[in-house]
Amino acid sequence: MLAIGTTRGEVLVVDSQGRTRFKREERHGKVFCVSLSPDGRSLASGSQDGTLNLWDVGTGKIVRNLKANSMQQAGCAREGAAGGHEGVHA
Repeated sequence: MLAIGTTRGEVLVVDSQGRTRFKREERHGKVFCVSLSPDGRSLASGSQDGTLNLWDVGTGKIVRNLKANSMQQAGCAREGAAGGHEGVHA
């Protein structure tokens, strides 16, 4: 599965057949980063205003919402990706 964040504020998960399995609109501006959990059940997204959301892919609901302080930029990374660690970083 592939997680996608767009400049229009959309968050998507697409399967290997190209079918959209999850699509939601962020209400916090452009999506700068997304990270899908290894089991495909959770998705983290980081938006333009520093808002971080943790989504339940099955229900489409936000299970956790965090806000980075104004001097930080929110980011998402998985272990091994650009030296990051799995999870959401604020």
